[in-house]
Amino acid sequence: MRFEKIIEKLQSNIHLLPGEDAHRLSAPRQRLSTKDYLDQNPSYKTSCVAVIIYSDNGIARLLLMERPEGPFAHGGQISFPGGKREQDDITLLDTAMREMYEEVGISPSSITVLGPLSELYIPVSNFLVHPFIGYAETKPMILPNPAEVKSILTPEIATFNLNEMPVDRFESLSFGWIEAPYFPVEQHRIWGATAMIISELMQLLKK
Repeated sequence: MRFEKIIEKLQSNIHLLPGEDAHRLSAPRQRLSTKDYLDQNPSYKTSCVAVIIYSDNGIARLLLMERPEGPFAHGGQISFPGGKREQDDITLLDTAMREMYEEVGISPSSITVLGPLSELYIPVSNFLVHPFIGYAETKPMILPNPAEVKSILTPEIATFNLNEMPVDRFESLSFGWIEAPYFPVEQHRIWGATAMIISELMQLLKK
């Protein structure tokens, strides 16, 4: 599917979010619903991520980043640019755009925001994540912050096939070893919250 068609689909369907139904397609086996987690953890923290699609000569690509290895909750994993909401952030979208700029150097002025995707709770860090999806007509200037980004991945949207997701065992700080579906991208395995957000994106494109 070409970039223009993907953006048209998202513009038409952004108000038809499948939410938990889409998340469940790539969720780890032990995972509860976001509602169940929030009932158990009312003192959760808030974070936001930027889900950015851009055109590469008409081919739609998704912007992802590999986090540096380390003892923190998501060390070494593939994620979207994003992070914790700060007091100076007026809106949740402000958080997503600020974190995008701080982590990968993309100017918010180069992104057209389509709207929010469904919120998603992450048990290991006690964050309720609010994804915002946006696009750029051409590849934006990307200047990764080496303190927060090990590498940048820009796979084609066509890479992600919900019907062909393999399953493997991953080590989680909150659950130990768990089984989860994943998207294979280059030498990486995209699983957990990032895969669940991508699942909702792909479901929107199927409508």
